[in-house]
Amino acid sequence: MSNVQSIEKKLPGPRTPEAKEKTRLNAYRHGLTGKTLIIAEEDSKRYALFSTNFLAKLAPVGEDELFLANAAVNQAWRLQTIPTHCQNIIMLGHFDGTQKLFHSDHPEIQATVIEAASVAKRAETLERLSLYEQRIQKSFERYIAQLKQAQTDREAKRLAELEEARILYEFSKTRDLPWQPSDDGFVFSLAQIELYTYRYHRKNPTDKDQYTYLNDNFPRVARDNPKKAA
Repeated sequence: MSNVQSIEKKLPGPRTPEAKEKTRLNAYRHGLTGKTLIIAEEDSKRYALFSTNFLAKLAPVGEDELFLANAAVNQAWRLQTIPTHCQNIIMLGHFDGTQKLFHSDHPEIQATVIEAASVAKRAETLERLSLYEQRIQKSFERYIAQLKQAQTDREAKRLAELEEARILYEFSKTRDLPWQPSDDGFVFSLAQIELYTYRYHRKNPTDKDQYTYLNDNFPRVARDNPKKAA
């Protein structure tokens, strides 16, 4: 016995061609509910395009959001494949001998009867697919909801930090003190904070204090603004 044969004999799992062929399809058979998404080679390009476009729309930031977005994409992919599985199952009646049990000179009637018989014959499988669809839909909605909440929390945190940075920026500017955002641990650039500050004071341009700040710190903008402080 060769070394390769000796190693193969000690390895767990199927060894005969029949057993290997049977287990090779397990991942595909349970792909609708399995934790790992298995995609046939011919679908890989379609999935890649679908995933890329969907992720771009969800716009995740950071590992946590990316995890939720990827999970949602996978569930969405499974959802859109279920109708195809159901239709393929119904069409099996045209190939498994069912067509021999019914005959009509009208092709549409013949096809309708065959497919109805196929549905009745495989009702349990179709019902199981419907159950899978409901579960996947709930999972998809849960991941989307969690992702939106994470994005909402991230944006709220960003705005809170920007507001804090604005206050420190104005404090240093009115006292002619040198200041950089990184001095206080902010990741924003000075230009970002200046833009936020400008927009903050433009929210109510008729307010005297707001106009005064704009006039002192953004004089050109204040001059061009037709609204004057009372």
